[in-house]
Amino acid sequence: MTDIRTLNDNFRKTFTGGHVLCTASINTKSSEDVVNIMSLVQNYNEFISNIS
Repeated sequence: MTDIRTLNDNFRKTFTGGHVLCTASINTKSSEDVVNIMSLVQNYNEFISNIS
């Protein structure tokens, strides 16, 4: 079975298999800003993990 971390990473990278929700402040941004923010989210890989 796939662990939660892997499922979360796959969803974050593809936005497939779930629902993307945005905060009210993100929804006030221009379409271009939202696209840029989503791209940053999808490409972020600098997580710190205390789990072995």
